[in-house]
Amino acid sequence: MKDLSNTKFAVANIGSTVRIKIPDVDRGKGDPGSIIAVVLKLTDDGSYQLGCNDGVLKQLYSRSQFTVCSENLLAVEAFQMKVLH
Repeated sequence: MKDLSNTKFAVANIGSTVRIKIPDVDRGKGDPGSIIAVVLKLTDDGSYQLGCNDGVLKQLYSRSQFTVCSENLLAVEAFQMKVLH
């Protein structure tokens, strides 16, 4: 299963800009459907630590939970390093 996932979803590099889809139950009709983040760290177990303009996201993400953007829209150094709740 892990090998199949690795072939379907390539490893995202640190500094890559990604799009995270927000589930419908967690947003209102006027809220955006996704957020833009940047890959900050790849953990030993293959999870990703992501950050956005508001700070570091509290949850770790697997590669199947986000889409890598073709352009780098955010820089790792560009945001504050506070944890979002």
